[in-house]
Amino acid sequence: PKYQNPKPTFAWTLQQEYSTTQGKALIMYLAITNISKLNNVKSLLRTACAFGCNGVFMVGKSKFNESEDVPIMIRQHIFSGKMPLLRFRKWDDFIDHLNKEDIILIGVEIQESSVNIDALPVSAERKVAFLMGNEGQGIHPKHMASCK
Repeated sequence: PKYQNPKPTFAWTLQQEYSTTQGKALIMYLAITNISKLNNVKSLLRTACAFGCNGVFMVGKSKFNESEDVPIMIRQHIFSGKMPLLRFRKWDDFIDHLNKEDIILIGVEIQESSVNIDALPVSAERKVAFLMGNEGQGIHPKHMASCK
């Protein structure tokens, strides 16, 4: 008989470790804004899926179409609700949503004031969204100001 159980992914292992040691699973989201290249959006979605993100937030106008531009496995994650994709036309609407849902926003960027991600206030008690900058300018200063 064929072996049926797949090997656990890194994201599953991370979630299991948090569930076992903290009593709760880590709830994390990916936030992307103004990514211009379709292949980069796809790569970010694949990464979010691999790390077991609970959802993806897309902010700003985008020509991206999740019904056509996403590989089928990730599309299934999005449309089944395992990793919903929420869109926000304006940054302020996105921030209002985060505040309403008590989600902390963390900017992932290399700059003088950057700190090690292990030192951030991330725990199983808080929901977290990781913001990725775009290809050219990184994270916009207005957006960085909203991060913890």
